[in-house]
Amino acid sequence: MSILLGYFSPKTAELIAIREVLSWIKRLGYDQIVLESDALTVVKALLSSSTSDFSSFGSLVDNCKSLIAEMNSVSVSFVPRSANSVAHLIARAASTISDRIEWLSTPPQLIVHILMLDFQI
Repeated sequence: MSILLGYFSPKTAELIAIREVLSWIKRLGYDQIVLESDALTVVKALLSSSTSDFSSFGSLVDNCKSLIAEMNSVSVSFVPRSANSVAHLIARAASTISDRIEWLSTPPQLIVHILMLDFQI
């Protein structure tokens, strides 16, 4: 995972995050991936068959589509922000953490309570 400095639009930041997580998942060899995002523009771009966007946004979309094509099974879907509270809590916390953190089995304590609420539904 790399550190990028600068200011990005929300949809560009979302695509950079998706590209990074897809690269990470690919390196770990996972398949049967469910990718959810509350950025409808990003989800529509990833699901689109169009390849005519030559902007930096289009380039990021193409990067993500290439990674998705290299994996066994990846589904991409839109999830409203109200149903995506874990991702937003992690993103908010990440802005104050200087260390790199990865977890594969035990989630960080800061999201355990929200995950437990998800399991009760």
